[in-house]
Amino acid sequence: AALPGSAHPGRPLVVDLCCGCGALGLAVARRAAVDLHAADADPVATVCAAENLAGGGTVHTGDLFAALPTGLRGRVDVLVANTPYVPSGAIGSMPPEARDHEPRTALDGGRDGLDPARRVAAGAGEWLSCWTMGLNQSTHGTWNTNAICNLHLATGAICRPGSGPMSLTGQPNA
Repeated sequence: AALPGSAHPGRPLVVDLCCGCGALGLAVARRAAVDLHAADADPVATVCAAENLAGGGTVHTGDLFAALPTGLRGRVDVLVANTPYVPSGAIGSMPPEARDHEPRTALDGGRDGLDPARRVAAGAGEWLSCWTMGLNQSTHGTWNTNAICNLHLATGAICRPGSGPMSLTGQPNA
């Protein structure tokens, strides 16, 4: 399925930041023919992502956009990012299955849980071919959806909060 208005009508360019094991990018790549690039700062995560995305995407190790090839700048059609979103002070009160088994870097979103999201919002405009943003509330929850949307609006994005996943055609998934 082609993304309406894509700079790459046949194969949209998709970037998955903070990819972890590559699950979000893999889900996109299984639903549509895309050129996928995934990045994470954790080299253990990128080894796992490379195994999961073998033949379906390119994985880069590094900090957010700095990990990506510069040739992608201004060409990205879809940007997904599951940034760390737990406030630093709340990590200790998380359930042990998350707190004790996830790398802290995958959880720690800074003082208010939004530091990594702020960095993505600040950099996304120069990487995206079109600065429209859809926001899925399921990961971040409604407690900070407005804050995240406001971060992107402040950088000039058109923000469309939603209550569920959207397809690459912009239509709600069933």
